[in-house]
Amino acid sequence: MVYAAGGSTVITSDARTNQIIATITLGSPLGNADGEVDTINNLVYVSGGANVYVIDGINNTIIDTITLSGTTPTIRGLTTTNKNALYVGDWNNNRVNVYDVSSFPSTFIASIPVGTNPLKMGFNPLTNLLYVANGPSSASATSSVSVIDTTAMNGGTIVSTITIGTNVQAQGVSVDAQNKFVYIGNFRSMNVTVISTATGAGAIYSTIPVGTNVTEVAVNPMTKKLYIQRWNTTVGVGVADVSSFPTTVTTLIPTGQSSDGISLNQFLTPYQNSFAANLVYSPSPVANQVFVIDQMIDTVVGTIPLAGAQWSGVNPFGQSL
Repeated sequence: MVYAAGGSTVITSDARTNQIIATITLGSPLGNADGEVDTINNLVYVSGGANVYVIDGINNTIIDTITLSGTTPTIRGLTTTNKNALYVGDWNNNRVNVYDVSSFPSTFIASIPVGTNPLKMGFNPLTNLLYVANGPSSASATSSVSVIDTTAMNGGTIVSTITIGTNVQAQGVSVDAQNKFVYIGNFRSMNVTVISTATGAGAIYSTIPVGTNVTEVAVNPMTKKLYIQRWNTTVGVGVADVSSFPTTVTTLIPTGQSSDGISLNQFLTPYQNSFAANLVYSPSPVANQVFVIDQMIDTVVGTIPLAGAQWSGVNPFGQSL
């Protein structure tokens, strides 16, 4: 199954046909949407404003709504861990809230202070470390990555802060646990920071120039290809070979402008014909659709219509009624 969010709507699509099989209407417009697909429990988490909507992937219904407290909370990123915990970044209050989502309604656990303006985040299931991109928009402000040990008490504790630099606005995060790298997409500096996690929580290893604003990144650890969403251009996706460094963007794929919320299916062959493999999903709110890209040829092979499309997620084993 493929999920996408835009406007005040979440859609469920059959990855084999790109046909929409369910439309879920939310209570209010999402704004800067983000989300996460829990493939084990067949749940979908979609955020917008101060709310996280929890969707049952079987019935395509909302089973819980988590609302952040505090002064004008603004969610710009979230993720789940392998311990039924949900981490939600609050951009406006410089914190990550932790929730127990082993049952619903969910239970608040703790709030972890992080750097300025936390945006997107990624989880390493092998080390239980969570990487949070802190991306203030000011040119003079410093971007960083907060690394949280999620096994610590009260939801976790920061074990490292990796400084990216000023005039960067760190934003997108993709974790390659298999090859021991974390990729940080930088909006203002128009590049991708490569963090090696071979030793400890990680250290900056390389930089990939992109040439335009980067909103999100998605790595396929099997093919060692990094898909980079490029904001201010209709050539919305760049591809870099990350089998070795230094590296550059070698392929550009025409998609819609203002692309964000990219996702991919890392499997190379269909499993019992139950899902379509090799595909990348790139939403564009300007084009009002999700572009479907074949990873084997890095070419658009289809689209899924969705007004204001901003986020996508994949459950290769998902089933829906």
